[in-house]
Amino acid sequence: MSELLRIKNLIKKIRDKSEYLSGGSGDKSRYIMRDPDLYWKLGEVLEELFEKNNISEKERQKYIVEKLTKVEKEVWPRSGVGLCINSYKVKYHFIKKERFDTVKMLAGHKFKNFRFKRVTYLLNNFSKRRPNATEEQQDEMIKVFSKKDYSHDAFVEAKQKILGVLKIDQTKIQEDYDQVLQLVQDGFDGNSNKRDELRKSIGTNYFEPISWLLQLIKVVDEQKLVSMYKPKIKSRIKKDYKSKHKFLDSFYSELRSCLGDFEKIPLLHQIIPPHELSDLNSKLKALESEDKFELYQSRKEALKTIFS
Repeated sequence: MSELLRIKNLIKKIRDKSEYLSGGSGDKSRYIMRDPDLYWKLGEVLEELFEKNNISEKERQKYIVEKLTKVEKEVWPRSGVGLCINSYKVKYHFIKKERFDTVKMLAGHKFKNFRFKRVTYLLNNFSKRRPNATEEQQDEMIKVFSKKDYSHDAFVEAKQKILGVLKIDQTKIQEDYDQVLQLVQDGFDGNSNKRDELRKSIGTNYFEPISWLLQLIKVVDEQKLVSMYKPKIKSRIKKDYKSKHKFLDSFYSELRSCLGDFEKIPLLHQIIPPHELSDLNSKLKALESEDKFELYQSRKEALKTIFS
């Protein structure tokens, strides 16, 4: 059985074991699924797919967004998308099943109230690759969350208390970033009318400042950033631009805040590596107009021919 077929079958299993939630935010795609090991299995198959096809780590999230988002939508239109990305991240960061077993207990599995959302909140804290929590903080979270089940707000509050005040809200940035990626991909997957609607919902005056911001925020060297961050550019990105997408506005504000404190940028790159910021910038530029979109697509096809 091919990896793609196995991915589809796992999405179906997660779909069939899910229970939709009502009320709250009014989001009809909100659901719970109490069998966490299915997410792990999906992450394993995704990793097999990438290794078999020699897809580098830098290209994997891009591949999921461009190729597998369509699969998710076909199999489970109400999923809200993000299932493959988050399952892959779980396997990538935890590496071993034992680490995931620990985290799934903290996410409510011990109390038969497992929430996958909580796993994503703990992802960077318990990552075996680049954890942002010390071993002592991890031990404290294990101790606290093993005693009783927590509501969403109480869970976030208790975790924050253990970690202390962070320079940036990494969880919020990750959530906003995932939604921005999906918004952009919807534009690429749609027709010209769909892209025109997207431009109107974002606002044509938004594209230039966010492009400058993405170029600045990917810079690792502080001196280079200072030399690039000139008054003319500052004036272009200082405004609070408003779109019809709260997550985009929130993402923009969080990124801009990093420019005022260089210590925040390495923390941001733990969540969104510079190459992903560059890719997002290229795609946003392409969506600015149909001419730019067609140019982007033609260049992409040309590159395929060169490297085929």
